[in-house]
Amino acid sequence: TQRMLNVVCSYRTAGRSRNSNANTALVFDPPSNVRTAPNGSILCTVKAQSRVNTYGSTGPWYYTDACGTMGVIHSSQVRF
Repeated sequence: TQRMLNVVCSYRTAGRSRNSNANTALVFDPPSNVRTAPNGSILCTVKAQSRVNTYGSTGPWYYTDACGTMGVIHSSQVRF
């Protein structure tokens, strides 16, 4: 969780908006869970194929704001 906070805060302290640093990925085989941390509690579930913003990664997990707050989605659930 601390690493996730560091990533989010680094975007804000650099004076950039989150969207200027975002890449988009396709959630191609829903439903896909977005979690608080790798293997953490589920924040929300992406229920339909859609594009989500990503903000870097930690191992096989990508940071995303798909739930309206920062969480992670597994790389097996997205394509770039």
